[in-house]
Amino acid sequence: MDKQRAKAFALIVVVVSVVYVTSFAYEAYRPRNYQFFDQALIEEVHMGASHTLFVLRDGSLWGVGSNDYLELGHKERHALIAERYEGMRFTSVPVKILEDVVAASAGSGYSFAIGLDGALWGFGRKDHWLGRTEGGKQLVLPMIIIEDVDYAVAGGQHSFYVRDGALWGMGSNLKGRLGITIGANSYVALMGPQRVMDPVSELAIYTGPENTFLVSIEGSLYSFGEGAAGQLGYSLEDGGPGFNHIPTKVMDNVYMAAAGQRHTLILDRDGVVWGTGDNSQGALGLSIEATNEPVRIMEGVTDLAVGFYYSLILTEDGILYGMGQNQCGSLAGRPEESFFTPTALLEQVEAVWAERYQAIVRMADGSYLGFGDNRLGQLGPFAQ
Repeated sequence: MDKQRAKAFALIVVVVSVVYVTSFAYEAYRPRNYQFFDQALIEEVHMGASHTLFVLRDGSLWGVGSNDYLELGHKERHALIAERYEGMRFTSVPVKILEDVVAASAGSGYSFAIGLDGALWGFGRKDHWLGRTEGGKQLVLPMIIIEDVDYAVAGGQHSFYVRDGALWGMGSNLKGRLGITIGANSYVALMGPQRVMDPVSELAIYTGPENTFLVSIEGSLYSFGEGAAGQLGYSLEDGGPGFNHIPTKVMDNVYMAAAGQRHTLILDRDGVVWGTGDNSQGALGLSIEATNEPVRIMEGVTDLAVGFYYSLILTEDGILYGMGQNQCGSLAGRPEESFFTPTALLEQVEAVWAERYQAIVRMADGSYLGFGDNRLGQLGPFAQ
């Protein structure tokens, strides 16, 4: 659980009818308070491409946002999932999905949940987490994938779980994002789970859109997958395919990593943030165009999160810094206000999460704010 960077904040569900009296905003250019949330009930929060999952302290799993691929675990006829944006079905009101859950993860159009008994549940786009299956439907409601799982992570079109000391990958291996040879040059998802490596002890897994980063219990960082922009943290062969399917060591003394579309941030155990990859949009906050090896950005950091082309960094004094592209207000301001150096956005912040073009922060007073893309309700409803 510690390795998943689970952070506590809370949810108060005040749903008394299907009448939507919320202040719904497609894009929250300024940070806005949530209407249904309180920090006392939430154990974990996980942001997917267009939906967000919450594990409450009572073990129940809730979701908000897109359900176009059944990633909220409900059929379309569910009473609360009635809002639409450009034909896509979603809800800005949290809905209950499962009970007796100890961990969860949100991917692109699908979700994972681990039960008290260690069973790994999956729902949503089946090809993204179980790969091709003979005669199976690609959109499914919650179903058990495998028993006795220690840890699981849902990524873009690829996912992982740890079981019996081995790391398994599922979904697409295009550009080597699963860390294996088979299917690295194919757009077709693989057939069922594939063994990636063993033995593995405690392992933190961070997935990018087309790559993966592993942090061992000793603090060694390994990466594989798409790396044409330098986001893997090392050089690739000139004139090569622009990816690496072999887990390759980047650096030691690492606490966590976060991967965007073309850049990666790395937080070491001394509180120093390093960046690698493309900086053309300012996502690294450096005075360089790009780098294929980690470059020091700032120190005194406790947490970080990244979206497609932007980064959020939280320092030990509670100040949230942002840099990069501010599309949809993902840097807590109007879209034209992008930043090419780390810029202070908010004070008295305790935790930060981000995905694609949206972000959530928990404040020191226990409240929390959302900003950025909310077209499919993935940030939930806002109070006035």
